[in-house]
Amino acid sequence: MPFGLLMMVACVVKQDEPDLLVPPSGYDVSTVTESSGFQLCIEPTPADARVLVSSRDVDGCTQVNGEVFVEVSAEKHISYRETLVVEGDLNHKVILLPQIEPSQQIEYPMPTKEGIPSSFVSPSQPVELCVNVVPTDASLQVNGVKRPVGSCTQVQNAAEVRVEADGYEVYKELISIPPSQKESKTMDVVLVPSMVQQPL
Repeated sequence: MPFGLLMMVACVVKQDEPDLLVPPSGYDVSTVTESSGFQLCIEPTPADARVLVSSRDVDGCTQVNGEVFVEVSAEKHISYRETLVVEGDLNHKVILLPQIEPSQQIEYPMPTKEGIPSSFVSPSQPVELCVNVVPTDASLQVNGVKRPVGSCTQVQNAAEVRVEADGYEVYKELISIPPSQKESKTMDVVLVPSMVQQPL
């Protein structure tokens, strides 16, 4: 068979499988032989899966050299495709994942209002959190966002408040917002001066 015709056969790609790995134009199919190179063994699961190595059917092991293209397929399973660079004898295990038929999909019905457990608590609605700080030139952060001192911020469930100023201890607190909270919440933060060690 002429070499050019052999290259065309090795690079055939099924039209209905667009994801099939395509060997590069410079790939030399003659490097995959039965008498030279390294031993590549493909162990598929399921065991009756079809194994192609560089577009050639392989049953168990084959001799390869360098870069090869491996495809493993089986009925009712998701096909597996990979490029391998073989630089020594290699045993490669491939486990195919089964395809899930629509009839096999499990549906989880949403609970009705009557079926909701009594211990279930609905998420709280956003409320305003207002923070007053002394000294007033301190830096205020609510949930990591810098806010003006004395301003109000929409929060839900919880909020982290951080206040700092030069010469004062850093104030940090995680505020919990109960689900029953509907009115705005105001908190006052008075920073404590930091202890400065006097020189001896």
